[in-house]
Amino acid sequence: MLTIVDRVLEQETKARALLEEARNRAEAERARADAEAEAILAEARSQAAALVKERLERARTEARDLEARALKDAENRSRSALEDARRRIPDLARDIADRVLDSRLGNG
Repeated sequence: MLTIVDRVLEQETKARALLEEARNRAEAERARADAEAEAILAEARSQAAALVKERLERARTEARDLEARALKDAENRSRSALEDARRRIPDLARDIADRVLDSRLGNG
């Protein structure tokens, strides 16, 4: 027959075993939750990297388009300036000829 002390010791041993079991379960659950959180973070990082890459490609494409438009605009302005200069050549030639003639005739 167990004495009261023996029963108390037995109950204490059971309580310690249950406590250890609960700690082990809690630790396992914490490890599982940590692993799940790491997986979620890894997926979030992966999605963020993909989004950054997509936006970077879009920005590069836009920059190339802007550069192409700017070059085309500059080319058009240059062509227009050249055409204006060519149109003005006869007028400038007449002005120069008039000045030369005036200076030779003593009118200038």
